[in-house]
Amino acid sequence: MAVSSSHLHHMQDHGHPHINDHRPRAAAASLPHKAPPAAPVRKASLPAKKSHALLYTLLALTVMVVVGGTYWSMKAHGPVEPTAEALTAQIEAAATGKTPPTNVYGGMIFSDHGNPASVTVSGIPNQACVSAGWRLARSGIVTINGTMPQRISAAILSELCNQDTANALSWSPKTE
Repeated sequence: MAVSSSHLHHMQDHGHPHINDHRPRAAAASLPHKAPPAAPVRKASLPAKKSHALLYTLLALTVMVVVGGTYWSMKAHGPVEPTAEALTAQIEAAATGKTPPTNVYGGMIFSDHGNPASVTVSGIPNQACVSAGWRLARSGIVTINGTMPQRISAAILSELCNQDTANALSWSPKTE
């Protein structure tokens, strides 16, 4: 059987197994068939630049959520504001030897454990000065901005505490 050259080219182009095999048939059949090497299997992943961008985006979002949550929490609850009651408690505690480094308004607090004991605080706002002065006058002697009033009344305390924007208040507990 004769094969034309065009038919031979057609068979070569379509991978006919016996074309261009110049070995005898028995030798060709005994050789093991070797499969072409497969391409290495890679996991589907983003290119390095895209994965870094995704990582940085997630990190930025996390920081924004934490900062936003903290801001919202502080705004919703507000900072703890100092009160005249807290100042009075600090002054009374300082008279017994438990003196904090600063008073609730951030000013100085000084205690003298002599006889009589006394506590002096400074940097007190006007309204807190009046309220704390009124409470402390019931249990001791009060001096406001260097003046010790002969009688205690709300009007006198208000007048003394409104001389400055940051007042100094001293208190000596009554001795029994």
